[in-house]
Amino acid sequence: MQIRPLLKSPAPMAIFFVMACTSAGPLVYTAQPYSPDGGCVGDYVPVGVVDGTSLSATCAPMCMTINGQLYVSTACPPLPPEAVAAPDSPECAGALSAAEAGLFCGEPAAPEAGEGEGAAPDVWNDP
Repeated sequence: MQIRPLLKSPAPMAIFFVMACTSAGPLVYTAQPYSPDGGCVGDYVPVGVVDGTSLSATCAPMCMTINGQLYVSTACPPLPPEAVAAPDSPECAGALSAAEAGLFCGEPAAPEAGEGEGAAPDVWNDP
């Protein structure tokens, strides 16, 4: 019994892989919620779904609002349908500064000079 290869040419497989790599689908858009009271940002959370073939997180940080909450994200457009770009929001500058400085909500504050230098905090805010 002789087994014949199903594909005699690599072309059909190449077409399959090109189609698999270029197929669009729903992509999860993530952003960091901003807390104006704490002047800090939270961890990245999913805020919506966009259609596309890829979603890069290499764009300049931008502000957006979703249901009244201000978020910061470096994910490139398009924005999720429920998001509204908010570059002129009064809190946007603070949100961008907090994100750039890495001021995360729930992180223990660094001790001030002379206040327990080198000592670990008693309680860490682990999720």
